[in-house]
Amino acid sequence: MGADTRGYGAVLTLLEQAPLDERQCDYANAATALAESGIDAVTAAWTDPDDGEPYRDELADPEVGIDAVVNHLLALLANKDAANLEARSNSVEDLLFGPEGDSGLSALLDDDLTAQLRTETDELISATRDGEAAADDEPSEAALAAMNELRATVATQVVAELGVTVTFSDADGDSAG
Repeated sequence: MGADTRGYGAVLTLLEQAPLDERQCDYANAATALAESGIDAVTAAWTDPDDGEPYRDELADPEVGIDAVVNHLLALLANKDAANLEARSNSVEDLLFGPEGDSGLSALLDDDLTAQLRTETDELISATRDGEAAADDEPSEAALAAMNELRATVATQVVAELGVTVTFSDADGDSAG
């Protein structure tokens, strides 16, 4: 299990290895509690006006919200863990095109870039559905190539067209450590 597999993802990874020994059960219980506290914090940030500006209001702010969504998209594309790769790829598609395929970030982009993103996203989804994970639980070569191509397009063309400020996180591979 990688260092970036925490909370709910760590519990799922452990449960796939059932039956668990006592140490693994203790870890799963602790990770479940951690995930619960994280979910509670997100819910409070999303809805509680007493704790500052609710997150939904922050996302609705055009100067902050688009930056947050694009940075989240880049973090999804930077995560090379094979666990839940298909689900992350579907999340990428939803962020770019919305649940019906006609909204999301692509609604803010020119037609040529939208077509390029559609092609690259389709390649990623196809590679994650069709590709088998390598023996060391890494994504397939096709999935990695598709992820890297789409990440490069988002990091350059989408960022430039939308005027996004890119931030860095521990999961994006750009941090020291």
